[in-house]
Amino acid sequence: MSLHVDLAVVGSGPGGTSAAIQAAQLGKRVVLIERTRKLGGTHVHHGAIPRKLLRELALELRDVRAHFGALEVTMDPGHALAYLRERVATVVQRNEDKVAAQLDEVGVRRIHGHARFISPHEICIVHPDAAVQQLRADVTVLAAGSRPQTPSSFELDHEHVLDRDSILSLAHLPSALAIIGAGVTGSEYACIFATLGVEVTLFDKNVLPLSRLESEIGERFLELFKDLGLEQAQKKSEYCEFT
Repeated sequence: MSLHVDLAVVGSGPGGTSAAIQAAQLGKRVVLIERTRKLGGTHVHHGAIPRKLLRELALELRDVRAHFGALEVTMDPGHALAYLRERVATVVQRNEDKVAAQLDEVGVRRIHGHARFISPHEICIVHPDAAVQQLRADVTVLAAGSRPQTPSSFELDHEHVLDRDSILSLAHLPSALAIIGAGVTGSEYACIFATLGVEVTLFDKNVLPLSRLESEIGERFLELFKDLGLEQAQKKSEYCEFT
């Protein structure tokens, strides 16, 4: 039997969950559809939350080293990365649980499956077990999020060549890392790994990093970037034209 709701939301990231919760608080019948088994979207699992946590953990390690001054403080790279992954996993799970609790509290129905339109107000949902469900929604909010861009110049093996998502699942800290693209995400990861002791080179086709922001911000970032001992390479080739 087809389900009829006032609002269907596709995607459980911040935009989708906010829309679903506010509509439910206004008394609407709401369904939230998420194609993965995890709630929270890119923001919780691959975006701002794990990235900001990694940054804070890297800064903690830097402060520990600074506190001991001349005393050399080291940590086995494998143990360091295992510790970082464990902390990130804990915080990510906590945020996912929080999203689920907020949705349940206001009565948002959650459906795990892949959604597609079959008419302006009808949605077909294919569940992981291949079962098919249809629903009718007076209004639909699309909050499907984003995916990393995969350039044709590279073959991602998620071991030696990684993207925004797979970099969070590194098995060990590399001795050197080349980051192509000096936007917000690339620049942030460059600083995080440099603080962890990785030799980082940041490639971009523009003279300054963070080119979409005010030039003064890029100039100041570059000064701090070099203070960390990092290198910026301005290069436009077949390998970084996509940045």
